[in-house]
Amino acid sequence: MKEPEIHNVAISVVVAIYNAEKTLRRCLDSLVAQSMSDFEVLLIDDGSADASGGICDEYAGQDARFRAFHKENGGVSSARQMGVDHACGEYTIHVDPDDWVEPDMLELLLECASAQQADVVICDFYYDTPLRSVRKTQAPTALTSDAVMRDILCGRLHGSLCNKLIKRSLYEQYNVRLPIGYNMWEDVYVCNRILRHDVSVAYLKKSLLHYCYNPHGSAAYLTDLDLVDKYQSLAKMLLEGLSAEDYQEEYLRLKVSGVYYAFRSTCQAGKFYSLFSVDEKQMILHYIDEARIFSRWVKRCLSIAVKGNLGLGRFLFSYVRKASSLKYLMARLCK
Repeated sequence: MKEPEIHNVAISVVVAIYNAEKTLRRCLDSLVAQSMSDFEVLLIDDGSADASGGICDEYAGQDARFRAFHKENGGVSSARQMGVDHACGEYTIHVDPDDWVEPDMLELLLECASAQQADVVICDFYYDTPLRSVRKTQAPTALTSDAVMRDILCGRLHGSLCNKLIKRSLYEQYNVRLPIGYNMWEDVYVCNRILRHDVSVAYLKKSLLHYCYNPHGSAAYLTDLDLVDKYQSLAKMLLEGLSAEDYQEEYLRLKVSGVYYAFRSTCQAGKFYSLFSVDEKQMILHYIDEARIFSRWVKRCLSIAVKGNLGLGRFLFSYVRKASSLKYLMARLCK
């Protein structure tokens, strides 16, 4: 079937989709309902085994702004890259199929970009669970590319591409491509590669995205040992070319994150304790204690593991995780 001719538009929205039939319509309906019309939606079906592909074709058949692409499963990075490669918009933004957006999201982001001549616009978002919706403020430490990059690497800002409107030309100008084979943290990599350059950044103090908690998402349970190695590899890429002296906090945060992902995986104790030296242990424990990215109970479990009792730390963490899943299930049943 011949692909419809697409003219340049203001914004290209990329939706990378894999087995998302339960939430996909809510996501796409929120895009159909946008208050502006000068945009396109690229639906990238990454080899879904459920009805997601048919849903993509349905929306593409009903609305000329929607284009459906079907490919063999290659992971979220390959799907998002396909979307960027086929995009026609001056700006791009990504939306995950289990999330949804406010009806004025695209219009407000574009207005902010135009008013401030920004290459990148960051907005706040809501973190939605069955129990509540929490606003996540994303105000950068400073409106410079380096400050925003540091904020993301340190976890002060979310590294997602879904709350960031990015000028499409930056991908080509700085030769930025999503890291194929990495199905987590790929958005942090893209932000890192773009923000290393002197690009103009604007912040819109408005929550426009609903990031929906998914207990079965890719980050919910890390049991694949390959993920631990993938994170270590990606952390090296994120820090490549950055001075360890000038980016001490960023180095430490990525180190702690690597320890955390290994803790949640099934890696053996030898591999876990090889991730940090004896001299680094106290710094890591202090960071865990001060970090806002971990809950109180996760901090306790992780600290027990770092201090030398990996088995006990994981045992206690399994109960914390089960309690969280039970709370989520009860909330769904009581809706």
